[in-house]
Amino acid sequence: MGSVEEKLEEVLGGAAPAAASVLHVAALSAAGEVLRIQHDTPRSEFDFFLLNASRARSDAILTTGRILREEPELQHEIQGAPDDVEALLDWRKRDLRKDEPPFLIVLSSGRDIDPHHPAFAASTRAVLYTAEARVATLRRALPGEVKVFGDPTPSLRRALAFTRKELGAQAVSIEAGPSTALSLYDDPLQIDELWLSEYLEEELADGLRGPRFLASSALDSLLPTRSRMEHAQASGRWRFTRRSRTS
Repeated sequence: MGSVEEKLEEVLGGAAPAAASVLHVAALSAAGEVLRIQHDTPRSEFDFFLLNASRARSDAILTTGRILREEPELQHEIQGAPDDVEALLDWRKRDLRKDEPPFLIVLSSGRDIDPHHPAFAASTRAVLYTAEARVATLRRALPGEVKVFGDPTPSLRRALAFTRKELGAQAVSIEAGPSTALSLYDDPLQIDELWLSEYLEEELADGLRGPRFLASSALDSLLPTRSRMEHAQASGRWRFTRRSRTS
C-alpha cells in the first residue's frame, strides 16, 4: 500500500477525515440492510481497510457488549497485511501525532459480559461503561486493568459524551450495532462522518440481513455525500460512500 491518504482516495474517492470527528463505519446490503458479521458474510478488502483506517485515526473506539457477544474473537487493534498495518500505524504516529493507543469503550448493561473476551485482553486502555448498580460486581469480575464507570441511565449518546469530556477523546470511531448507533443520528446529530460500504449483489442469505439502516434520503439531509466509488471485489460489486458534515 502507498500512503493512507492515497488509499482512502482510491477507495472512497475523497479526502481523509478531520482529525477531530465522530466517525461511523457501516456495511450494508444492496437493499439497505446492515450486514450481519458471520463466517459467510461477503468480504471486501476495501471495507476491511476502512474499518482499520477508522481505528488508526481514533482516540477512542466506542462499541457495545452485544457486539462482543456476537463476535467472540473480536479485537480492535489495527489489522491487515504487514505493509498495510505498518502504513496505518505510521500515519497515526507521524501524521496524526497520536502516540498512545486508543481507548476501547464498551457500552453494556453489565450482564453476560465475558471477562476473558480477547477485546479486553488486547486493549491496554479498555473501559466498561455500564449501569451504576453493576459497577461493584463488574470491577470484581473484570481484569484489574479494565476501568469500570457507572451511569444511572447509560446510553450510547451518554457514553460518547463521557468519552469526549472525561477521557479527552476528540476522534471517536463508532463500532456499534444499527439499533444502537442510530440513536446518534437523532437530533442533535452526533455523527460527523459516515463511511458506508454497500454490497451490491442481490443474492444474500436471509441470515446475513440485519435491520434496515437510514434511507439515503434521510442521510442526505444529515450527512451529504462527499464522494462515492464503486469497486469490484472478490465477493462481488461494492459501493463505498463518504458522507460528512463538512467537505
